[in-house]
Amino acid sequence: MNDSERDERAQRVDRLETEPLDREAAEQLADETVGIDRALNALETIRHPDFGEESRASTIDDHKRWLGFLDSVQ
Repeated sequence: MNDSERDERAQRVDRLETEPLDREAAEQLADETVGIDRALNALETIRHPDFGEESRASTIDDHKRWLGFLDSVQ
């Protein structure tokens, strides 16, 4: 599902960059692009809802690396 949304977004961005558009058409395309971005972001959030746990795990991994580094220089 994400690929079709990404394709739609890319098409709109391409039109904004390459086609001569009046202000109203450009604003509409920009608004649609922002809407697609929001939808894609929401879909990613649904797939990875536990950012807190990922953050904690990343912090623990960082601390382990630092401890390993400190042990190696002592």
